[in-house]
Amino acid sequence: MESERPPLPVQQLQETLAAAGLRLIEDGYFPRHFGNRLLVFKGEAICVRVVKDRGQWAVEVSGPSCTDYYAPADWRSYLDDQISGAGLPTLEEDCAIVADRLGDMQASADQNQDLAHQLRQVSIDRYRLRQRRQP
Repeated sequence: MESERPPLPVQQLQETLAAAGLRLIEDGYFPRHFGNRLLVFKGEAICVRVVKDRGQWAVEVSGPSCTDYYAPADWRSYLDDQISGAGLPTLEEDCAIVADRLGDMQASADQNQDLAHQLRQVSIDRYRLRQRRQP
């Protein structure tokens, strides 16, 4: 079915992930559950998860354990060592962050033993910053 196909930014990200050596380890489509979809790509040090939940697509990136996943904007803040809470990126922006910073993400996950803790803290800090900026 055409409705099962991911949007173009996700399709382009899939190509980027495959070219970088990440392999598709899970591909689920759940027509009885609002047409939800789950794609998981595994690399040497990270996993990238693409989820369609009730019509909304999202991209997340894990650390080496492939259990805790974080928003691409959290990863960008971590990699740039600069907390940015300027709203929530679009799907296209999230896909671009992953595509552009994939090598940095893999290197950090491979080298940093405390990565999960640091990413969790970045996520919390970004959330707090967004809350302060709301009118």
